[in-house]
Amino acid sequence: MSNHLSTAELAELRAQLEAKRTHLQQQIGALRTAEGANTPPEDEPSTDAPEDSGEQSVDMQAQDTERAVEADMRAQLVAVTHALAKFDTGAYGLCERCGKPIPLARLRRVPEARYDIEHQAEAEAKGRA
Repeated sequence: MSNHLSTAELAELRAQLEAKRTHLQQQIGALRTAEGANTPPEDEPSTDAPEDSGEQSVDMQAQDTERAVEADMRAQLVAVTHALAKFDTGAYGLCERCGKPIPLARLRRVPEARYDIEHQAEAEAKGRA
């Protein structure tokens, strides 16, 4: 494991990541459940009356927003899962670009951090963050 972090610090960060993973999974599940509740049954006739078009537009916008929120949560979940996998390889807490230790303060704020500050800025500039 990365020697710049103590066993207690690693345990703290792993617990933080595991809690974040559970929270994200619950939020995604709740969104999926809500989405299913808002979908009309397939045998229910749809109404295409002009007075319904405004409502449909609002509903479609809400669905688009929910999909974007869910996509963001799924991306966060992928990052958290990736970080947890790095514990097993001993690579947790090391910058994926240069291999240098990521400062503990940064890991406590963003436990799924893949890069140190310098390389995070580069990744964001290239759109890979």
